[in-house]
Amino acid sequence: LTYEELSVKLPYINIENIKQTLAQNADFIWVSRETYSHIGKIKISAKEQDDIKKLVKKQISIHRFFSLNDIDITELGKCNPELSKTALHNAVYRLCLCDSYDKYGNIVTLKGTVLNASMIMEDYCRNRDKCTLNELIAFEKELCGASHRWLPMNTAYSVMVRVQENLFISEKDVNFDIEKIDKAIELFCVGDYIPLKMITSFSAFPYAGYQWNLFLLESFVRRFSRKFRFEVLAVNSKNAGAIVRKTRILNYHQIMANALAQSGIVLLENTTLIFLFEKGYIGRRSLAGIAGLIEEARKIRAGGR
Repeated sequence: LTYEELSVKLPYINIENIKQTLAQNADFIWVSRETYSHIGKIKISAKEQDDIKKLVKKQISIHRFFSLNDIDITELGKCNPELSKTALHNAVYRLCLCDSYDKYGNIVTLKGTVLNASMIMEDYCRNRDKCTLNELIAFEKELCGASHRWLPMNTAYSVMVRVQENLFISEKDVNFDIEKIDKAIELFCVGDYIPLKMITSFSAFPYAGYQWNLFLLESFVRRFSRKFRFEVLAVNSKNAGAIVRKTRILNYHQIMANALAQSGIVLLENTTLIFLFEKGYIGRRSLAGIAGLIEEARKIRAGGR
């Protein structure tokens, strides 16, 4: 029933009180905009409830969390055709799981477990042979109620290998010859660092099971290289960032300041942003703190330090 339909049935109760009660009492299930059902109206057999409880218990013992989206609600939907998918998930939680589990969006965990989104996403990645970035972003939204991109990307980079802009795979499916790959990188990185984008040919790189590109190279440098590390302002899909020798202690601000000082360009805001963007140090033509970076580059040029 909608707010208005309930108000007609309950003429002596203020509609705002109706709305408040529906929102605060878990026995009322949200179906769609301004529409609710009561938990007592949900048609679900004792066997279905028992099967769901066993499934969730088993999966949480393995993964420490469970997504309600992984429950097959096809038959439940047929028995409750007026209910939305969200309503069915909420009903399942209320009828089968609320006594033993806490719910965060569509994710359930054992009661008292502190939800660690990064931990859950890492576990999600470890248990997949491949996963698209779009899937990870959707899972983050399901988990956290919002999508920020940096969390799923950082998590995927920490346990998987990125082979395309929208695809991560399990590290067991790549075969990195670390010594030969590091030697190939040294052909390009003759100094202390080089922007990732400046590596434009992969003819010297040994085949690793997937075709070489900048995404695969970034994954290798991030986790597998013995001689290099990856530095960047923020995780991104623009191939922005720098490959840096592990023997050099430089943060990313220092790397960009040094690059600007050695570039020979006029150190004005517009020219420095164009340089940093085109060389691949940043992924867009804007940068917080650009004035301070320019000042640092000028001091280096002047031999100040």
